[in-house]
Amino acid sequence: INISVMTVHLQGSDSELAKPISIFLFRTLRTLLGREHKLLNIDVGVNEIRLELMLGYYVSIDNLDETLRRVVNKKSET
Repeated sequence: INISVMTVHLQGSDSELAKPISIFLFRTLRTLLGREHKLLNIDVGVNEIRLELMLGYYVSIDNLDETLRRVVNKKSET
């Protein structure tokens, strides 16, 4: 699980539009990435919107085993 924070700066934004814009950006990001998301927080400032997202990655056991092998091999080389 990876937690990402995306901050969007808006010039001359209207505070009433900030939340709908942030939801639009979240939905757009979800569509672009094509992954499972969970919106943890929307923080609306005067000229910025901060979205805190949890991006879910589904990894098969085979891929996970291979990833762990590579990590262990790299550590043993150093």
